[in-house]
Amino acid sequence: MPKHGASKSQGPVKLSIIIASLLASGCAQLDTLSNDLFSQKDIASQQQPHNSLDPLEAYNDAKDPKFILSEAAKLATEEKEYAQALGYWDQIISQYPDYAPAYVGYSNVGRKINAHQKILAKLYGFKATFPQDVSIMSEIAKVYYDLKNYPESLKEIDNAIAIEEYDWKLYSLRGVVSDKLNYYSEARASYDKALELSPDNPVVLNNIAASMIRSDELNEAEFYAIRAMETPEANIQVYRTYAKILALQGHNDKAKEFLTQKLDNKNDVNNILKSVSADISQPILWGRR
Repeated sequence: MPKHGASKSQGPVKLSIIIASLLASGCAQLDTLSNDLFSQKDIASQQQPHNSLDPLEAYNDAKDPKFILSEAAKLATEEKEYAQALGYWDQIISQYPDYAPAYVGYSNVGRKINAHQKILAKLYGFKATFPQDVSIMSEIAKVYYDLKNYPESLKEIDNAIAIEEYDWKLYSLRGVVSDKLNYYSEARASYDKALELSPDNPVVLNNIAASMIRSDELNEAEFYAIRAMETPEANIQVYRTYAKILALQGHNDKAKEFLTQKLDNKNDVNNILKSVSADISQPILWGRR
């Protein structure tokens, strides 16, 4: 399994800023520069449906201004230039107010800088016109989750599931929110449904492991964490969960050794260990303990 934490090039973001500026001014050389940008990235071969929960997978036309600015926003986000990324999404929204992926992108970035009230205003503005857009409902639920308004979050998720009953992401999110509300049987049912729709999905498996930690069922938690790690898509969040399980079992040295093997970046290792230590020191936050 490859290590995570390699550094990213600074070049793409600078190019994305140039492209966005040219786009705003209507420069005729936009096509050439957009080709330079997208030669660095793989563009999906098929369009995703309107209700896709991933805003950057919605369109793939390299000459579409919406797509160009979306890519610029994605690159800026990867480099943690969140204000710049938010500006790109806002620019798309102002020009294309019916383009749902821009609102989702705005929400994803805005939540990183605690702009929750601004996000809700935009999302509800869109929802007033398109009340059944599942991607917008999902984002509203995530914002309420961040604000610890779990009942409203769950309500929005259930509204979305009533429209789109075969999306594993909605059920996985429902499980996470249900755990926060201490609806443990509902949470497990939601996770099981998510796994039914997306077998061996590492996100769902990791969420189940985290849920088992909350109930102090460490053997069960370890089982699901290991299953998540065995998938090709295992990521740093999965590693963090497993390290936390090891630490809770009293194996701090094993946790550090494990993370060091999986992650190239020593700062990531240290940050995760500090975070795990902080979590363990506050068991009241886990829920069922």
